[in-house]
Amino acid sequence: MAGVLTRVHDDLVAKVEPRNDPAMPDGSKANGQWHLMTYEFHLKPGGGMAPKPLGVKAEEPA
Repeated sequence: MAGVLTRVHDDLVAKVEPRNDPAMPDGSKANGQWHLMTYEFHLKPGGGMAPKPLGVKAEEPA
């Protein structure tokens, strides 16, 4: 069977840690223990091109 995944590389696993902080990362109040998941990814340097925007916003709310 081709393409069978037999192992997940450790670099692909996110780190999850229990937290007891009174506030969540977005500033909202936490009502007990919560968990923080962190991961890191890297982009390979290259000469890629970004797509052109489909439209332009006339205004943005203040």
